[in-house]
Amino acid sequence: MAQIKGICKYHPERRASNRCYYCKEPVCSSCRQLHAHHYFCSASCYAKWQAAQWLKRFKPYKIYWVLAGLVLLSDIALYILLKAPPASQTMLSGHPVQQGALRDSFTVQLDTNRVAVRYGLQICVKTDREKTPVLLWRNGRFINALPVEKGQADFGTQYLKPGQNRFGLWMQIAQGRSVLVDSFSVHLRAPRLAYLKKQVSRTHTNQKIVALTFDGGSSDRGTQNILDTLRSRHVHCTMFLTGGFIRRYPQLVKEISTDGHEVGNHCFSHPHLTNLELDGSQHTRTGITREILWNELLKTDSLFKQTSGHPMVALWRAPFGELNNDILLWAAEIGFKHINWCQHCDSWDWVADTSSQLYRSSTEILSHFLTLESEKGLQGKILLMHLGTERKKDYPYTILGKLIDELRSKGYRFVRVTNLLNNREYQIE
Repeated sequence: MAQIKGICKYHPERRASNRCYYCKEPVCSSCRQLHAHHYFCSASCYAKWQAAQWLKRFKPYKIYWVLAGLVLLSDIALYILLKAPPASQTMLSGHPVQQGALRDSFTVQLDTNRVAVRYGLQICVKTDREKTPVLLWRNGRFINALPVEKGQADFGTQYLKPGQNRFGLWMQIAQGRSVLVDSFSVHLRAPRLAYLKKQVSRTHTNQKIVALTFDGGSSDRGTQNILDTLRSRHVHCTMFLTGGFIRRYPQLVKEISTDGHEVGNHCFSHPHLTNLELDGSQHTRTGITREILWNELLKTDSLFKQTSGHPMVALWRAPFGELNNDILLWAAEIGFKHINWCQHCDSWDWVADTSSQLYRSSTEILSHFLTLESEKGLQGKILLMHLGTERKKDYPYTILGKLIDELRSKGYRFVRVTNLLNNREYQIE
């Protein structure tokens, strides 16, 4: 007679005749399952018992090797699936595609034509599969999709960014599926481009030198007074002019150049480049592209040389201080380095509304710079003022002479931005 083991775990009204070999729970004769010469309450317990037996047969270090092997095999399988799909599973425009055929149907050519420090790849897919969509991805982001026409899909020049540039080419196949034709990476290490991309707001030096800079946008009110003051004190500075300013006031531009001031680029139309005014972010504003920024800078550069007879220095300042890494790179690609102003060194002389919290009277502008010098010093810093003003009275340029005299009495020398950069290595702030 079988020994009573208790009440069945699945049938409370029945007595159990056995216990599960793994969980030791009682089971009746109708619920028990025979596996490997032992009774189990379920297939789940049997599987757990099997796993426990397997682990007993392997030492820990053997388990690690098994797991590593499984990971390696999965990586190899994934690579094969992505890089070269089997011919039996790949159909393109109703024609079977042999393994490797797609991979051999394109060429990538290096674009040797560049302006200044622009580097790019001319990417062109060549194949006999007409009208087949080809997709280009870069650094995980979709760039463009083109149909194959006359045996090729030309994506044009893809300009490279410093560092790693990862490209992927895909072809559309039947049922909306795509296959990876090939992927490749280009690592761009361009010291000159990296140097130009870094903006400057000051230099670190123990010498008492300071760069006085002026932005010229649309107004010339006060410009002549500023030039007379600088000339009378033998001060040379850096002025950033827009194309509009150069076109409206060519005589003033010639005078600026003749007096020995260096002229940098402030874009042609003084555009908003980011969303700073809209939402406080520095995301590139809709409609601003690499080509548009190049056009803004190069038109201003050409107009200045045509007006003054002298080349513009390869420095620029973004209108409204709006810029980001992409904009800095775009300007650097055509040889322009961005010059900012040091923290707290904006005079706010462009604010004409006396009710604004940003408004400073001419006396307050003078006091601000002198207080800043006494508390933190102005060694190696870049100051910002403007050539024009919309104010009806209390013009900011009236304190320029006194500001120069006061700083000179404290031992300061006024230099152009290029002299400041050549003095010591710069540091971004």
